[in-house]
Amino acid sequence: MIKREAFNYLAICFEGAMDRLRSSELKVMYPHLWEDLINSGALQPKGIASDRLIMIENGDDDSGGYREVFQIEGRYVYFDEMFNEVTDDDLRMYQFRMSWFPEWLCAQLQLGSPTPIMDDRVWLMGEQQGVTVLLVRSLRRDFDEIADFIEERNFNTTLIISRSQPQSKRIQLPKGCQIVPLKSLIPPGPQQVDRHHFLSYINPDQARLEREGILWDEDAGVLKVLGHEPWVQKSAPDRCQLVDLLFRAGQYGSSPKVYTGGS
Repeated sequence: MIKREAFNYLAICFEGAMDRLRSSELKVMYPHLWEDLINSGALQPKGIASDRLIMIENGDDDSGGYREVFQIEGRYVYFDEMFNEVTDDDLRMYQFRMSWFPEWLCAQLQLGSPTPIMDDRVWLMGEQQGVTVLLVRSLRRDFDEIADFIEERNFNTTLIISRSQPQSKRIQLPKGCQIVPLKSLIPPGPQQVDRHHFLSYINPDQARLEREGILWDEDAGVLKVLGHEPWVQKSAPDRCQLVDLLFRAGQYGSSPKVYTGGS
């Protein structure tokens, strides 16, 4: 599991469609995170930088911290008060893999495999109980275009997960759409999704059942236990009363007395 700071950086890379990064930039700008970033699977190695530039620590303002690398006697070096040798790894370029973040989120939400359906801005994450789940980036900037696209696809009910939100508070969403801020699904701490909170947008009862393990609907006469078929007792009022008594006792920690007849 990567550090939370590294995860946040990769989420920003997805939102901004980050293209290529230098190994030297990662090491200088994120000295405590660069190994996590490279080992995350989100960055693909793309060979040596064609411009032969390397970022160094304490670079002067004129160069922006970059030095040109050149070859002397078969060695690659840059000059900064003295000649410093560099390796291929120091010059390596990495490309951010846009599918990394949708894949991670799909796995957390147990939705299957994501598919880009509008360039790499809108991702079809799957369906949950008849609700189409989309992951959208750059929603703040491209909302009208994205909203038109969603309407053209004729999704019945849509849940849009996004790191950014539309700028206008009075903006009209496509019919059947609701926007879920990504930060509401990923609480502070280890980078994992609160799936119960996600389900609460789709089916509040299912979210509660997964959270508590048992759910009793007195009006419908249905007892649901996680991992089992619902137990319907609507046609048996005496059993409903008994289940209700036991369920409430379990909630409040009391010990009810149940009489089954006889002396």
